[in-house]
Amino acid sequence: QLHEIWEFFDDWIVTAAGNLDSSDCSLVGELPFAVQSFIVFMKGIRTNKQNSPELRVLCERSMTTSLSKLLSKYDDDASLLTRQGFDLCGWLVDLHTRSSFWVDNVDVDE
Repeated sequence: QLHEIWEFFDDWIVTAAGNLDSSDCSLVGELPFAVQSFIVFMKGIRTNKQNSPELRVLCERSMTTSLSKLLSKYDDDASLLTRQGFDLCGWLVDLHTRSSFWVDNVDVDE
């Protein structure tokens, strides 16, 4: 279930960022809502030994899909994309780090 919800948010952000290129100004509010919804979802995920390997893969994939879409433009018109991209990047790194703790945790006694 985690995978399906993650895919929904990731696809939504890619689509919303792509739609900003169109002339419809009503779509501008959709992207921040999609990114913030994804962040709220990520904040609520509890990492453990069972879900951490999958979460790491999902975070890494989102860094190459939705995050790269948000940070692909660097002109003044894309400042909304850049702000949302950096916000999302921070939370992806946070979740990836929490997941890495469980996957890469080494016993201190060794």
